[in-house]
Amino acid sequence: IRLRRKIGAILFGNFMLISFIFGFTYLITCINLTRYQFKWFIFAYAWEVTAFTAAILWPLIWLRPANRFLDRFYRGEEIKEEEASNVLSLALNFPFKASLMAFVVNIIGYPIGALQFIVFAQMNYVEASKVVIMGLMCGIVLALLHFFVLEKALQPVVRLAVGLSKKEPQIRRVSLRAKLLMICLPLVVFIQFFLSTMTYSKARWAVEQEVKTYARYKVKDL
Repeated sequence: IRLRRKIGAILFGNFMLISFIFGFTYLITCINLTRYQFKWFIFAYAWEVTAFTAAILWPLIWLRPANRFLDRFYRGEEIKEEEASNVLSLALNFPFKASLMAFVVNIIGYPIGALQFIVFAQMNYVEASKVVIMGLMCGIVLALLHFFVLEKALQPVVRLAVGLSKKEPQIRRVSLRAKLLMICLPLVVFIQFFLSTMTYSKARWAVEQEVKTYARYKVKDL
């Protein structure tokens, strides 16, 4: 139970962090929205984050064998090497599978939101495309965050399973340089994308205001 709560808190917390700190902040900053479109944006974002939280937490079901394994261990029951080996394999593969699930949720959820904006809020395709691209970037960042945090959180389970299975796990080591590249590259791309789209949005807004002001003066002259 404690493992499930711990992993559940990590999955939920990471998802909320990326969805609101990165996704929500970017969308309200870099997308030109009318008042009507903004209401649709709040509605769509609220129901999608709520609905897709279930998909983000779905990997907790995969941890059931690990939960049973820990319960039996702390009760002092005998654990077979085969069971320990299975739990070891589960604990080593879980971070990647949960990260993949988070990535898929984002690349599905954001296009659904963009489609809602186009159909119901009359948003143009340029602005909607920003939502789709943002979904891809949030998916990458969330997947990386999931992977490294879950890998750290499951280390006690891995050590325990290794000791009981009496087998050395076949782990493919990733160098520190590769990990830094995996973390920094998406962040650099995200920052560049954020700044470029924000500049475009603000420049477009400024031009629209100038056109409106010019048209207003022309109407007065007439």
